[in-house]
Amino acid sequence: MVDVTRQVLDNAFIPMYSDLIDLYNSSQSTQPKFAQHGKEIIQLLTDLDSVLLTNKSFRLSTWIDAARTWAHGNPSQASILEYNARNQITLWGPNGEISDYASKQWGGLVSSYYVPRWRMFVEYLESTPTTSYNETELKANLRVFELQWQDETWSAPKPTGDEIDLEKVLKQVSQNWPSIFGLK
Repeated sequence: MVDVTRQVLDNAFIPMYSDLIDLYNSSQSTQPKFAQHGKEIIQLLTDLDSVLLTNKSFRLSTWIDAARTWAHGNPSQASILEYNARNQITLWGPNGEISDYASKQWGGLVSSYYVPRWRMFVEYLESTPTTSYNETELKANLRVFELQWQDETWSAPKPTGDEIDLEKVLKQVSQNWPSIFGLK
């Protein structure tokens, strides 16, 4: 159920993104309308993260814990292994030569990596007229965040209680997105 819901939300993301870009390029666009579309994209990703966290097989913590285990208690080795685990799923190579090399839709990864990147993207578009859009500048700003993220170590608490109750999470997500789930 987690994987099916993940796919449904992923499928809904593409038209939302296209609408955001169309709105950005439209002469009829207003700042409040654009900001609302940006908030909706972030909310969709936040809800996706909630769904993914209900299953340990869809969690970033599972990936990182597995990598750190190979260090057999050696903290410096564990940090190196975590860096490599983060690097593989985000920016492959020491300077991010290949972005999203083995990207995953995992709880914790969506909220700590993808949501901040999308928020930066939306905020950049909100503050930049189409005539001033600079892809090089945007990518440089994103790269600073991405490289910092790779150097972090995982410290987020494991989800518990209602956070891992798939039925409750799905009820909330479907209420947030009735049109996506055919409820409206």
